[in-house]
Amino acid sequence: MAGLSLSEVARRIGLRRPSLYKSFPSKLAVYDALFARAASEVLAVFRSTAADAAPGLPALTAAVKAAADRAQLHPAAATDEGEALLSLLFVGMVTQQPANEPDAATSRAASPVLAPQLLHMSTRTYPPQE
Repeated sequence: MAGLSLSEVARRIGLRRPSLYKSFPSKLAVYDALFARAASEVLAVFRSTAADAAPGLPALTAAVKAAADRAQLHPAAATDEGEALLSLLFVGMVTQQPANEPDAATSRAASPVLAPQLLHMSTRTYPPQE
């Protein structure tokens, strides 16, 4: 994102730079919207691909490969190392709550809250290639 300018963003979507500020209050708000859009696209690929695969690690592996194939993740994310890293992160997240608070309500589980952060960590480790 360091090399991305608002002028370039405006040009790519067919607007003039000042017009961006009619929809976004700041430069950071534009970047937040771009990140949110990209994250929702990656999540859509993960969900659709995982739904077609066997549950568990095969679903996660298929989703990571699909995201890498679409250049939403770096191709290294689909290697054995990348898949192992992501699966370990998810397994750790899913098992941490019951281990730390076995009597806690499922609705208080950290998993749903932390899943987007894990995906963000993965995309920072294996960023899309330009």
